[in-house]
Amino acid sequence: MFRLPAHSWRNALFVRLIIMNLIVILPIILLGVYLYNWSYSLALH
Repeated sequence: MFRLPAHSWRNALFVRLIIMNLIVILPIILLGVYLYNWSYSLALH
C-alpha cells in the first residue's frame, strides 16, 4: 500500500478544503455582483 507522508496528506486536505470553499462561494459572489450591476443599471433609467 502506498503511504503518503503526514505533512503532504494534510496539505492536500487543506488545498481540497480551499477548492471546495471557492466552488461554493464564487457563484454566490458572482450572483451578488450581477444583481448589484442589474439594480444599478435599473436605477439609472
